[in-house]
Amino acid sequence: MNRKIITIILAVVVLAWLVPGTVFADPNLVWDASSGDVTGYRVYYGLSQGSYPNSQSVGNVTEYGLTSLPLEEKKTYYFVVRAYNRGGGNMAKAIGELSGCANATGSDTKAFCCAPVHATVIGAGLVGSNVFKNVAVVAGGSFAKLGMKFHGHLRSDMPILEDVLAGIAIWIGQDDGKSPVVRLDAIGKHNISSGSSQQAIFEKLVIEP
Repeated sequence: MNRKIITIILAVVVLAWLVPGTVFADPNLVWDASSGDVTGYRVYYGLSQGSYPNSQSVGNVTEYGLTSLPLEEKKTYYFVVRAYNRGGGNMAKAIGELSGCANATGSDTKAFCCAPVHATVIGAGLVGSNVFKNVAVVAGGSFAKLGMKFHGHLRSDMPILEDVLAGIAIWIGQDDGKSPVVRLDAIGKHNISSGSSQQAIFEKLVIEP
């Protein structure tokens, strides 16, 4: 499945929509359709390039009227249009762009509940080997995963015990002599052959290292 995300940055000076005695057509954002399986598009906008604090899901269209957004007159707005689908895309780069880190790079790490651990080990390895000086690990919960937990509890006639989504961010930098150090010489490894029981996981990740 092609999960290409299309990004379009536009700068628009929003003027008065109507001038007395003259009628103008409503200004629209227009973009080319993204290839692959597209669920819809989201328009991000803000007052400076690289910072888009506001967004609006506009559906699976390639044109959207600016009058539908709460824009103020006589201000310059920057827009980013992104396609999305149920499979997602490169979330790391999307987060970096929305955070104004235009010169950074990024990649996604998929490992369900333990993804932050894998990403932290990868990030520490990149910093420790001087590939990068700084790595940010950003992770968050998933509604789909939360729904799976709900289903398991209800199927077993149990009350819903997990009903919170959380996020985490870890900045990994070079050793400054004060901050905690990631011990790359004592990294736990959950062997594929060890099974997925809680006991097996703790033995491989905690006890053995």
